[in-house]
Amino acid sequence: MEANMPILGMFPFATLKDQVEKEPERPFIVDVGGGKGQAMLAIETECPKFFGGNVILEDLPIVIDSLKSEDLPGIEPTVHDIFTLQPVKNAHVYFLRRLLHDFYNPVCLEILKNIVPAMGSVFF
Repeated sequence: MEANMPILGMFPFATLKDQVEKEPERPFIVDVGGGKGQAMLAIETECPKFFGGNVILEDLPIVIDSLKSEDLPGIEPTVHDIFTLQPVKNAHVYFLRRLLHDFYNPVCLEILKNIVPAMGSVFF
């Protein structure tokens, strides 16, 4: 199934290298509702050691508690509910994959509205 859902090639993550290295205080990627971290592991193959940036994998407690840190090198598993405000501020990328398709449009808008304030003025 995962082979049918490409990760690399959909967004040029490697092009962010200079920005990530220039602003190490900003998280590189926040994987919102990221499950077991498969997408971040794939991205790491294109972005070695995530260019020194922080990568945060967010999901519900039942998912995060099932993960082993040794299986996710360089990735910080964090409990987060997509229906609450995004706690990680000013990341380079907020990554939502295989998430919004599960919900009707009004619910998707609420999920996205919880992320927008975290993006900061750098994007506006």
